[in-house]
Amino acid sequence: MVRSKPTAAAVLSWSVGCSPRIGVGPQQRWRQSGPRLRKRGGVTRWRIERTRRAGARMLPTREPLRACVGRTREEEEEEEERVVEESQTLLDAAAPENAAIPRRRRWWPQWSPPPHHLWGEFIGTLLLTTLSSAIGAVGGPSAPFLAGCMVAVLVGGFIPTSGAFFNPFIVTALVVTKRMRPAAGASFALTQLLAGVAGALVFAGLAPPSLYLSARGGTVALQMGMSVMRGAGWEFFLTATLVGMAALMAFGPFEWLEVDTPTRWQQQMVFSLQIGALVGLLVGVGGPMTGCGMNAARAAGPLLVAQLMLAPPGAHAPTPAWLAAAAHAHWLVYWAAPFAGAVFAALFTEHCIIAPWLRRPPRSYLADLVSHGDESLKRLRNYGLAALIAYGVLNTLFYGTVFTYMALVVFAHQPGVWAKAWLATWLASQATKPLRAILAAAAAPVLEHRVLTRFRRGR
Repeated sequence: MVRSKPTAAAVLSWSVGCSPRIGVGPQQRWRQSGPRLRKRGGVTRWRIERTRRAGARMLPTREPLRACVGRTREEEEEEEERVVEESQTLLDAAAPENAAIPRRRRWWPQWSPPPHHLWGEFIGTLLLTTLSSAIGAVGGPSAPFLAGCMVAVLVGGFIPTSGAFFNPFIVTALVVTKRMRPAAGASFALTQLLAGVAGALVFAGLAPPSLYLSARGGTVALQMGMSVMRGAGWEFFLTATLVGMAALMAFGPFEWLEVDTPTRWQQQMVFSLQIGALVGLLVGVGGPMTGCGMNAARAAGPLLVAQLMLAPPGAHAPTPAWLAAAAHAHWLVYWAAPFAGAVFAALFTEHCIIAPWLRRPPRSYLADLVSHGDESLKRLRNYGLAALIAYGVLNTLFYGTVFTYMALVVFAHQPGVWAKAWLATWLASQATKPLRAILAAAAAPVLEHRVLTRFRRGR
């Protein structure tokens, strides 16, 4: 077979790095074929190295290429860096020592934590809720000691695999200080809330009726004639203490010390003992005041299960006094106040203690806000607008569904439809308000990237 001589146009275009057919150099064509080669099981080392060297040889002659494809020098430099990084990534993946590492499942979303992290959080929070309810049934002076031992054991067992957060307010502190992405934090928080309900169901199914009633269903409520505002203040103080000490015992030291396996395991075991002792202390102090909630999943799960079992909607049976006391101002005392305490403690420790200690700038959304940088303010404004849009869409769908149901019931001419419909609407809105807020926060990054950015580019 006789090969034809290349034309002058082809030789000239290839010498400047621009293909006569597709208008890109060999490294761009290699990037386009990357997914197909990966789908076939990877490429050999010599082929990747040959492609990378071919791209490196053509880097000095890029002026005609920029004129050909209309790119600036900065864009070409960024493109070259991406090509080198992807080449090194494929080389590392083709190495024999990395052949046995399992790949991430393709059906699992990239913004969410891995499934084993969520399973670890679910099982750990379920055990925490069930055992906490059982400890409340035991009561007495041994309750703080048992609570501390339980937390130390659970944290020591699950921290190497999932992080052992077990608390939406701890996740909030991580998100606020930029140690966790908002979408991942929403996944963790939703998993923990579901695990709290599952743990309450396990306790309700295993405990005898007399023990369940004596333990008040595992719920937490204001004690000793405590007013709502004083109870909210106590929950703010207890949660701020928990989050602040967790930041000083874990967030900062884990970032400062070495990360090799033996040292990290020792850090985790020491932290599990420290956090167990701290929780035991807080339970002993705050238990007689507010029941020591400090955890939205631990507080909301038993209350929801107890309401469904003992006072379901539409039932005419009287509500037990302890259940009414637990439901009184629940969202203010055990949700709003601890959330504010967690945010305050996370920002205070990050800005005033951890960042000066590590000699680095503070990492938080508050730091982005006060830095007055155009890019930071633009990012925060985009995320806030996306979260408001997502929350408005969720509210529209929710209330549209509820009012459609109300209209159907009213047109059916049933007795007392207005009272029942308004009661059902209010209960549903209160029960799903945190879920809608979490979903809006999780959808904000996706909405900002997929909708707002493209809208501004198109405009």
